[in-house]
Amino acid sequence: FFSSFVQVLGLQIFGLWVVCNYSWVLGGLIYGLVVGRNGLLMHDMGHRAFFCNTRLDKLVHTYFFALGITGSATFWNNQHNKHHAATQELVHDVDLNTLPVVAFHKEVAKDGSIAYLKYQWLVFLPAQLLLFFFWKFTHFRHAVRTSNWPEAFSIVAHQVLTLGVCIAYGAGVWGWIVYQAIGYAWGGFYLATVFSLNHTHRPVAAQYAQRNWVIRSVEYTTNSTPSAFTHWLTGYLCYQIEHHLFPNMPHPRLAQVAPRVRALLKKHNVLYDCRPVEDAMATVMINLYNVPRDDDVKQA
Repeated sequence: FFSSFVQVLGLQIFGLWVVCNYSWVLGGLIYGLVVGRNGLLMHDMGHRAFFCNTRLDKLVHTYFFALGITGSATFWNNQHNKHHAATQELVHDVDLNTLPVVAFHKEVAKDGSIAYLKYQWLVFLPAQLLLFFFWKFTHFRHAVRTSNWPEAFSIVAHQVLTLGVCIAYGAGVWGWIVYQAIGYAWGGFYLATVFSLNHTHRPVAAQYAQRNWVIRSVEYTTNSTPSAFTHWLTGYLCYQIEHHLFPNMPHPRLAQVAPRVRALLKKHNVLYDCRPVEDAMATVMINLYNVPRDDDVKQA
């Protein structure tokens, strides 16, 4: 955790240095990595699994998230806790509210434009380049609407500080704009693509469906095959099944409990869905292609 924290701070400083001294574009790409890595680290803090101290996690989550990538910690918790409490449950899991851009399931697609959704498999990846610009707006709006002035001030402070550095050290306003635009496009693409591997191709549950905690966590979730690379890429969320079973467990510890989870599920003949990243990505894209072509959707 400490090395990840230092990595994010170091990349933030290095990205600004590159923008001011070498390349706006390269600096923006580095900042995109900051957005992605900060987002994964923030995920630990949001689950109170970084310091394992609720007050300290909440404090650092609020300021590190807002000052680093202009996110509202309270808005993130509001949305993400619903996902964990009602994983893949229609109406209640906010991660299923993806229209009008995409529909990952036929139950969702019935409320969209089928003529458009037939092309969603082509739109999906490019759309993720725009996702975090909308995200920036909704997070800041939430901070203002709820009078959460520490978050709102920190979000504005990020913009003022980075713009000030760019102006003071030669990149100027246009350098700052390019740096921010590329950073949020690439960072949003990184995070959204990583998170799409875990649930989007899995089945959904009806509203108020009765499910025990293990089934809720396992049957609607996919792991990515663990390796040093996937540990780094996903911030240990390649163990997504274990994360849903134990959401407050520090993410690096998920690797230790994974063999016991796998053994438990094998004992009870429950599928432990774990697949290579490239296979999971292919499944996501195939699912996007098939959803609007389902006979139930065509007849809706």
